[in-house]
Amino acid sequence: MRSFPKDSLPSSLTELVIESCPSLWSLPEGRLLSSLVTLNVWESGNEELKRQCCKLKGTIPIVKA
Repeated sequence: MRSFPKDSLPSSLTELVIESCPSLWSLPEGRLLSSLVTLNVWESGNEELKRQCCKLKGTIPIVKA
């Protein structure tokens, strides 16, 4: 899987953790959920995914990439 399928995340999601998933290249297209409080990406090995996460700092209260 290179990215999340459209509308695949539940609207009540508050925390998203992506760990050791080197084949994931991007976050869901468009806006992430307004309910999201924490986005945590560990050991992805993908610089594009890390860059996308860093751009969300300030939009999502807790971002770790």
